[in-house]
Amino acid sequence: MFSTDVSPNLEAEYRAGEVWLYIPFYSNLLKMRQPNNEDYEQFFFPFNLQPKQGYEISITKYNTELYAHDISYNYLFIRSDQPEAIICIDGDYVGIGEGGKQCEIGETHSWTMDCHLFHSDSGEVTITEGEPVTIERRMRPAFGLIKVTTEPENGATVFVDNKKVGVTPFTTDRLNVGEHQILVLKEMYHPQQLTVNVSESQTSDAHIVMRPNFATVNVSTTDDAEIFIDGENKGKGQWNGRLFSGNHLFEARKSSHRTSSKTINLSLGTTKDIIIPEPEPIFASIEMNTVPQGAKIIIDNEVKGLSPCVINDVLIGEHIITAEKEGWSITEHRVSLKEGDILSFNDSLSSGREITITTNVQGDNIFIDGRFLGESPVKTNLTIGEHRVKAERNGMAVEKHLIVKGNSDNIFNISFDMVINVKGVTFEMVRVDGGKFKMGATPEQKKLAEKDESRAHNVTLDDYYIGKYEVTQSLWNAVMDNNQSAFKGSNRPVERVSWNDCQEFIRRLNELTGNNFRLPTEAEWEYAARGGKKSHGYKYSGSDNIDDVAWYAGNSGNETHDVGQKNPNELGIYDMSGNVWEWCSDWYINKYSRRSQKNPAGPEKGNKKVFRGSCWYNDAKSCRVSNRHSNDPVYSLSYMGLRLVLEK
Repeated sequence: MFSTDVSPNLEAEYRAGEVWLYIPFYSNLLKMRQPNNEDYEQFFFPFNLQPKQGYEISITKYNTELYAHDISYNYLFIRSDQPEAIICIDGDYVGIGEGGKQCEIGETHSWTMDCHLFHSDSGEVTITEGEPVTIERRMRPAFGLIKVTTEPENGATVFVDNKKVGVTPFTTDRLNVGEHQILVLKEMYHPQQLTVNVSESQTSDAHIVMRPNFATVNVSTTDDAEIFIDGENKGKGQWNGRLFSGNHLFEARKSSHRTSSKTINLSLGTTKDIIIPEPEPIFASIEMNTVPQGAKIIIDNEVKGLSPCVINDVLIGEHIITAEKEGWSITEHRVSLKEGDILSFNDSLSSGREITITTNVQGDNIFIDGRFLGESPVKTNLTIGEHRVKAERNGMAVEKHLIVKGNSDNIFNISFDMVINVKGVTFEMVRVDGGKFKMGATPEQKKLAEKDESRAHNVTLDDYYIGKYEVTQSLWNAVMDNNQSAFKGSNRPVERVSWNDCQEFIRRLNELTGNNFRLPTEAEWEYAARGGKKSHGYKYSGSDNIDDVAWYAGNSGNETHDVGQKNPNELGIYDMSGNVWEWCSDWYINKYSRRSQKNPAGPEKGNKKVFRGSCWYNDAKSCRVSNRHSNDPVYSLSYMGLRLVLEK
């Protein structure tokens, strides 16, 4: 067993009559002992060992003293300036780029280095004492380059020895010394080929003059006509470019016109100016009579005359023809004219127009100019001119002015909803008529309801207004002058807002508007989500099919979306299922009371605030109208938003 003063275990190779040991060069002594014997003998080296050296030590035992005799080796190291050069010593491979071998001092050894595109190098060296013997060589290049340019234009594709390598101007990679074939190709030019001789360490120039295979043309026609060359659309009015020699068909095309054309033979190397005549218009005729006479006849928003009249210069194709006279209704015809058509119209203009009056809730009482007409929606004939329209509902009234024209819309809507403007940003509040409803786990929720929903109970609410949409980022920014949302978009719901953030937003909004906005109570939120008095008993807000009304994990793409993109619920309110969770004003309790309640506002204190409606991140189950969640008032993540309430 062998060891040294710095290494307790040495790597050893046992050979016939000798042992090869690999010893750290900074060792001072060698220890030797027989296996299973704790006693050992040691030999102190009489000199300092050198790295990468070989020593032959003969050990004899005489009076317990050990003697050593030195036979030395040195290291031969070969290095090339080319990292891919193959290095061999005495015909044996020793490395790439560099390599070495341990050799006996005094011996002579041969070496070689070989590398692609370089001349081979070789030599012999005798190993001496001292520092490792090192040979460093710079290999002589056996390659050159070719710089390819083309005239009169660059941009030609270059092939070297049938291999595509680039586009002119182009300098090749290293090429073997000798002849190489250069080919350049460019559209509208003849192929050109050249043989280039590459010299050692030189860049050879290959300048190639290409022969054109085209004619240059400048084509023009009227500005609004499209130019076609051999059936290919080249744009309107003018076109400049190159064409192959031979016959070409030039056309000017225009809707409702006859195409004009020329066939021209082009010669190589020439420049040709080509003018295509203006396309010829194709007309049809219109005869127009009205009662009463003197109505303006308008074709495609252009007045053509007063009735009765004949219009002979109407282009073929699709047209809208209207007749209008102040104080009378408007008539309209959509026609498709062909060449040679003569169309006749005899229109009677009425002195009134049929109008349907609608409101956002059916059954409102409708009055026109103080006269009761019936419940909305109601249809009536109104004379041309101004009228006063009033809608009444539960003691409330909304009045608007309606101006009936000959081309007025035939539907006029009156809404009890509120539209509020804050610094140029408008938002709508939907009126919710108060009433009585069952709050909590109602039958349509089936077995999906959680424990905190389970006590369904009667709740009665007064009238109030609730946001038609979740508060958008544009409204939040107008009030707060910031937008901390993760998913940016002016019409997306604001998110990453805590309950406390919402209170500050509402405080500032009330200062700006003079109103008394607040968060909805949990009862107000659920009543509106269910559709109020118009509820159809849906599982989600507005439908039993969640994809119709909600952005949730199954369709959101893991982000919020602009408000109002899904269908509204029965009250015309959007996104009460999905998109973002909506904070409520109540402190959370985990059990409902079974007692009937009126305008409940939750407990006076607590630890967590309620939020409702679910979001883009959650599954369908959490989007149910009775589902409840809660968290700390400081809680804010990319799925937490709000909706406003305003008391009547």
